[in-house]
Amino acid sequence: MTDSEEPHIDADVIIIGAGLAGLTAAYKILSREPSLNVIILESSKDVGGRYRTIQMVTKNKRRSSFEVASQWINTDQHDLLELLEELEIPFVSTVIQGSVIKEWNGTEVCKHRLGMLSGLTLSEQLELAHFLVKTWDRATIRNLASITFQEFIDQNLSSDNVKCFIEYVVLINCAVPPDKISAFFYIFYCISNRSLVDQMVSEKGTNRYRIKQTHKNLCEKLAEKIDPTIIFLGEPVLKIGVSKKFVKVVTIYDCL
Repeated sequence: MTDSEEPHIDADVIIIGAGLAGLTAAYKILSREPSLNVIILESSKDVGGRYRTIQMVTKNKRRSSFEVASQWINTDQHDLLELLEELEIPFVSTVIQGSVIKEWNGTEVCKHRLGMLSGLTLSEQLELAHFLVKTWDRATIRNLASITFQEFIDQNLSSDNVKCFIEYVVLINCAVPPDKISAFFYIFYCISNRSLVDQMVSEKGTNRYRIKQTHKNLCEKLAEKIDPTIIFLGEPVLKIGVSKKFVKVVTIYDCL
């Protein structure tokens, strides 16, 4: 390589993002084709993506932890449950019951029984229902690439209480407020797993699962299984180019 050439790494498969999806993709690919040269590019300095475990100390000095992003695994997520068993990660069954208190920026938004939206008035529930229908409208989706989900909320909702409710759901799902993600991304996220609806209509007595340790432990276990040396942390992608022969991925440090 001459001084004028860009530093580069050749790979058969390049995966962008070392979250659960990226790590699982690498794990499945290498399980089937271990000879492939697979690398993962991650912009942050740790694996896990939006999975984060926050350690807390309660008022009575007890230590506890809170899972940001996905806290439960639904019974119909068969692939994920099979992956947990394959990696020998213990999980437990839980039953949803009692009340939920929703807070936003330290202020209680509403308190309601699970499976009910009693924190919203009837007119607010109707406005929410109309909003949910709009998130599934294909004509709407085509115009979302250039706005944030917060802008989509502001354009389609008038009730502050409903706005806070939706903002809370997005924060729980993605670990970031809706002004930090694109509307296009979140709508497709909802279409793929019905997360927006699921957070609001969980029925009392519903069975779900939780990982015994932390959900980020799943990502760390996957990273160990696939070989941590193929994961490039702190390597944000700047540009992707496609030709007939190869795909060129340019990061802040290298060209692949």
